[in-house]
Amino acid sequence: MHACITAGARFVIAPCCVGKLSRKRMNNVTWNQTGSFDARLSYPRSAVISAVLSSENYDALACAGDFSEVSTDGSKQGTLRRLAKCWLEHDRQLWAEEKGFSCFVCRMEPPTASQK
Repeated sequence: MHACITAGARFVIAPCCVGKLSRKRMNNVTWNQTGSFDARLSYPRSAVISAVLSSENYDALACAGDFSEVSTDGSKQGTLRRLAKCWLEHDRQLWAEEKGFSCFVCRMEPPTASQK
């Protein structure tokens, strides 16, 4: 997403493992690219979400939002996990809009189209 915004290119994102956004999690992709577990990006990304959410609370949302969509089954816990993921998705949207992009957040149908 960052590369697309830098290049001014259009993009579509289908987020999956949002738990890897947490700074506390050892991310093998970061390790393979840099030889370190240190994140190259800071979260939250948008000014709006940064104003109301600390990076520590963002980490908690990243962990909570890392779930399988089909496992929510309408439960209270599933609904809360979906809301956590919504914060993460909207943070990305707002960040891109701050960079001059027009963005939309939507859900794939049917929900079973993706594991997450």
